[in-house]
Amino acid sequence: MTPLFNVVTGLNRILFGIAALAIFAVVPMLLYEVVARYAFNAPTVWAMEASTLLFGPHFMLAGPYLLHLRGHVAVDIVSERASPRTRQVLEIFGFLVIAVFAAVLGWVSWPLAVNAFQLGETSFSAWNPPIWWIKFIVPFAFLMLFEEARVHLDTPLDEILPEFRDIQVLIPGATSLDQVEAPKTRLTVHHLITHTSGLTYGFNEGPVSEAMRERKLDFSVKEGDLAATVKRLAELPLCFDPGSRWNYGVSTDVLGRVVEAVSGMPLDRFFHDRIFAPLGMEDTFFAVPEAKIPRLASCYVKTPEEDLRLLDRGAETAWADGKVRQTSGGGGLISTIDDYLRFAEMLRGKGALGGARLLAPTTVELMATNALRGDLAANGQPVFSEVSYDGIGFGLGVSVTLEPGLAKTAASVGDFGWGGMASTVFWVDPKLDLVTIFLTQLVPSSTYPLRKEMRALAYSALTRP
Repeated sequence: MTPLFNVVTGLNRILFGIAALAIFAVVPMLLYEVVARYAFNAPTVWAMEASTLLFGPHFMLAGPYLLHLRGHVAVDIVSERASPRTRQVLEIFGFLVIAVFAAVLGWVSWPLAVNAFQLGETSFSAWNPPIWWIKFIVPFAFLMLFEEARVHLDTPLDEILPEFRDIQVLIPGATSLDQVEAPKTRLTVHHLITHTSGLTYGFNEGPVSEAMRERKLDFSVKEGDLAATVKRLAELPLCFDPGSRWNYGVSTDVLGRVVEAVSGMPLDRFFHDRIFAPLGMEDTFFAVPEAKIPRLASCYVKTPEEDLRLLDRGAETAWADGKVRQTSGGGGLISTIDDYLRFAEMLRGKGALGGARLLAPTTVELMATNALRGDLAANGQPVFSEVSYDGIGFGLGVSVTLEPGLAKTAASVGDFGWGGMASTVFWVDPKLDLVTIFLTQLVPSSTYPLRKEMRALAYSALTRP
C-alpha cells in the first residue's frame, strides 16, 4: 500500500466521520429545535440558540466513534513504514485531543442547555444585566410638580383634563353602562394617586371592565397615544363614587397624563430630564434602544392549561424602540435592577441620592403616610394578588404597613413600597434603613406567594436591630 493510497483512505475516513457527527449531533439538535418551537411555543431564534447550546452534549455522544476513528485516520495517513510505537503514540494523541475537546465543550454547554429546556429561553446575552418592568415613577413625578406648587392634591381632575368634566358613576349594583348617576364627590388628583378614583382595569369584573375590553382601553404600548386613550376612557362611567373605596385600576395611567398636562412635557422626556438623568439611571426607558435589546429579559405567564408560556420575548419585545406608540407609565417602563436600586436608594435617602435631591424629606414622608381612613381591607380590598391587606394602608402611590400583626407578615411599621404584574416587589423600611428589591418575570403576580416569602427571608436574615 503506497503512502498516497494511505492519505486517500484517511480522507475518506474523515468524511465518514463528518457524516457520523451529523447523525449523532446535528440530527438531535434539529429534533430538539422542532420540539422547542412547537411543543413549548418557543420562537425560532430561541430554538436555534438552544439547539446550538446542546451541540456539546450531542458531540459527546458522537465521541466514542470519533475517538476510534481519529486513531485510525492518524495511522492511515502516515507511511506503512512507521513503527508500531509511532502508530500507538499517534492513536493516543488523537484520543486525548478529542476527549479534551468534547469534555470542555460539553462542560460549558450542558448547564446552559438544561437551563434553556427548563426556563424556555437562554442565550449568551444572559451574562449581561437583565431588564425588568417597573411602575412607581408616575406618582413620584407628580409629587415633584406638587412641590413646585404647580398642582395640588385636591385639584379637581377636570380642571386639568376637561374630558372628565361630565363624568358619571355607576349606581350600586349596576349591570349596564346606562345605569349611572352624577358623582356625589368631585373627582380629584388625590383620588388618582391613592387609587380611590373609581377607575378600574379591563381584566376586572363588571360592565365598565367589559366595555374597556371591548374598546381595547388597556393603555397598550401598541395603540394610540396617552392623551387620546384618556379621552376615550373619560367616555365611560366610574365604577363607584370617588373616595368611597379603594380599587386598583388605570388611575396611574391617567395620572401620567396629568403630569404631561401640568408640566407641558411628554411623559418620557419628563422622566428622563427630571428623574433618570439626575439619578444616573441610564437603562430606564419606555422604548428600549436597539443596542440594549439583547439584555431584555423575556416575560412568562402561568395559565391553568400550561405551566409556563412565553408572553413577551426579549428579542422581539413590544417595548422596542420604534414599536412603542403610547407612554402611559401605568405599566410601560422598563428598567434594570441597578437603575431601580438607585431610585429606591433615593427614597431611602428621603428624596436624595449623592448630589441629587429630587424631593424634600417632608414630601417623602407624606408619600409614605397612609392616606385612607383605615387599612385597605376596611376600604373594600381585603386581598389583592396573593397579599392580604389587613393592616396595610395606602399612601401617595405606595402601600404602607400600619400593623404587621394584622398584616400577618414580616414588616416594620411605616415601611412602604409596591409590586408589579410580573411578580416583582420593592419596599423601603425607614426604621431599619433597609431597601429590598425582588425582580422576576412571571405573570400574574398571584402565581406564587413570592412576596410573603421574600419578606420572611429578608427580615429573618437581620440578626441585629
